[in-house]
Amino acid sequence: MPAQALQLLNGSPQSKGPFNPVSITLHARPGTDLWRKPSSPPVESRNAPYLLESVPIDRFSFAQVTIQPTKWTRLYDQGGLVIFPPTDQPESRRPWIKTGIEFHDDIPNLSTVATQSNASDWSLMPLPNEEKALTIRIEREVKKDGQPGPSLWVYLVKEGKRHAVREINWVFASAEKGGEFKVGVYVARPTTAEGDSGSPGDELEVSFKDLLVETV
Repeated sequence: MPAQALQLLNGSPQSKGPFNPVSITLHARPGTDLWRKPSSPPVESRNAPYLLESVPIDRFSFAQVTIQPTKWTRLYDQGGLVIFPPTDQPESRRPWIKTGIEFHDDIPNLSTVATQSNASDWSLMPLPNEEKALTIRIEREVKKDGQPGPSLWVYLVKEGKRHAVREINWVFASAEKGGEFKVGVYVARPTTAEGDSGSPGDELEVSFKDLLVETV
């Protein structure tokens, strides 16, 4: 994947390009998130920094990245893979999926959030304490006849073997309509703390290794 294909959105000044997929470091200010909740009042947070490239949705095969050891200190600190499928909805209703490490209950978890036009859902899987780096993969379903299916699978990759974590079965339902599939990495620090001053020291830093986006 050519480095010039990567575009940074909502980036902190600390996240400086050009970006090389082999080694990427992103920073997230406090109060940044990617989350949609139909509460009262409704929550719509889309200010998390993310680094994306675009591929035709009908050519997307998989994306994979390794999240390097990180100092997760605040509730909901997170970073991982993110995708934005094409949609005919307004930008404020755009669907997306994110999956990676999220700090919750004082431990890192494998977190996946799938968001459709009206709401996000959320799942967590605690990670072993000895887990240092984590490789995650999102992959389009391939049916028994070899044709692509409508689902997106989330995998944890350990020692070269994929372990299925979650199936999201609406992502490619309208792939025949075409459009651009935006995919890459993101970070977020939703929790603010007393004493936050806007300084670089308040930010979450997450490093990624070997971002790979494969097409067919």
